[in-house]
Amino acid sequence: MRLINPTYFQIGVSWGAHESLIYAPAISYLKELPPDRFKDLGISLGDMRISVGLENAEDLIQDLAGTLEQMES
Repeated sequence: MRLINPTYFQIGVSWGAHESLIYAPAISYLKELPPDRFKDLGISLGDMRISVGLENAEDLIQDLAGTLEQMES
């Protein structure tokens, strides 16, 4: 699963800035843990972490909805 051109969400981890971000935690855990440990931690390879910034909430909702529609097609 991958994101296709989100408009407002940047891909990356949060360092305390104001922009909205989306990130797959499994990406960093794959470097540190074997995949069988994910279940113990409650992490799935398809999980996404979303950090909401200062953008308009309706814009962010539409951005996620549009991205999900692209992924389904």
